[in-house]
Amino acid sequence: MTVHRRRTGAARFVLLLSCVFFVSSLATAQTTVYMLEFMRPEESAWQRRVIDLFHERQDQIRVEIVSVAGTNAIQKMRVMLVAGEPLDIGYYDPHVVNNWGSEGIARDLTPYVERDKAVFEEFFPPAMDLFNVRGRQYGIPIDLQAMATFYSQKAFDEAGLAYPHPDWTWDDFAALGRRLSVDRDGDGVIDRWAVRFPEWMHWMPMIWAFDADFVDRVKEPTAFTGDTLEMQRALEFMVDLIHGQKVMAPPGVITGRTADNIVRTEVIAMGLGNTIYMQHAIPAEQATGVPWNVTRLPIGPTGNRPSLLNAIGLLIFETSQVPTAAWEVIKFFSSRDAMELAVSMRGTMVPHRGVTVESWMNAYTSPKDRHFFIEAIAEGRGIPNLVDDGLSAVRTQIDRIGQGQVTIPEGLEAMRTGVENWLRQQPWVN
Repeated sequence: MTVHRRRTGAARFVLLLSCVFFVSSLATAQTTVYMLEFMRPEESAWQRRVIDLFHERQDQIRVEIVSVAGTNAIQKMRVMLVAGEPLDIGYYDPHVVNNWGSEGIARDLTPYVERDKAVFEEFFPPAMDLFNVRGRQYGIPIDLQAMATFYSQKAFDEAGLAYPHPDWTWDDFAALGRRLSVDRDGDGVIDRWAVRFPEWMHWMPMIWAFDADFVDRVKEPTAFTGDTLEMQRALEFMVDLIHGQKVMAPPGVITGRTADNIVRTEVIAMGLGNTIYMQHAIPAEQATGVPWNVTRLPIGPTGNRPSLLNAIGLLIFETSQVPTAAWEVIKFFSSRDAMELAVSMRGTMVPHRGVTVESWMNAYTSPKDRHFFIEAIAEGRGIPNLVDDGLSAVRTQIDRIGQGQVTIPEGLEAMRTGVENWLRQQPWVN
């Protein structure tokens, strides 16, 4: 009897040890997903809150944030990939994400999206399409940057002008602008311009409004197409706004944030920008009391009104060893709860239709006509998917043309050389 009890006790002890070992194994078997940190403080705070919520709701996947450490996000991702350091989830604008997809750096997420269609049922289709190249989904949008014309109601009131109608044209824009540019002291120097040269690529809708573009297609472009009559007319209109009619400040003359230029320093009356600018305009109005609003972008001479649409998209690197777990993280960032937090913590428009209409639209008192941002989504398109020297060739020459450093033909020829040199290096061209 004593021997039997000893054997039974030993068996129970072994079983207990096995259970402890099994539980310990489960604890150590958690999958770790490495995700690049967002750069803006409000975005980083939102990212960390969503990750905390993700950890609260499951215990199989842990997300480790990889610090950007003061570097550019693209530079950080490239350095880590070259060094073979673990990085599963990155992010950037469509023109970068899509090129990385075509180069085999970003993973095709189509199988995951098709499996989890319900997650994206309420996403605006144009937002998802920003990251779709020939049926392959390389990124998932986490915000939505739609464009409108920002304007100072104070500036219009002082000039005795009615506020711009949403169905105005670029000719109307110029006519109003001539009365909004002001030389207050008569010294020949404009003290308040009607509009500054737009930040980033926000001058693109003016080019598109003339049915012009720089490449044959937005995604995986194969040819430079900036040598058309339409492009000539678009650039002539731009140059005339700057140097002829003195409506638009030349590139580089006015710097800083467009929203602050309108509401804080009041050095411009209008600005072309997107929903992110609201995050600066709202506190500026609270500080200064200068009222502002938005209206639609002007209609072009052919009757169209294209708008630039942009988004930050999450991607999974092809080198990720845990793509399924990484997808679960992205899926959670795409959830309604995460999108609601994006509105409350970041103040941004989101790709989730329900959250944008029900929460984002009701989160502010300014601008009164913010519904124009939602209307612009359907007409939105992404910038040409050029990166590095290809994109630099376009932006540099547009600035030089706008500054009067080169003629339009000279600028376009230099642009052609830069874009075509870049295109020759792309895998989808060769």
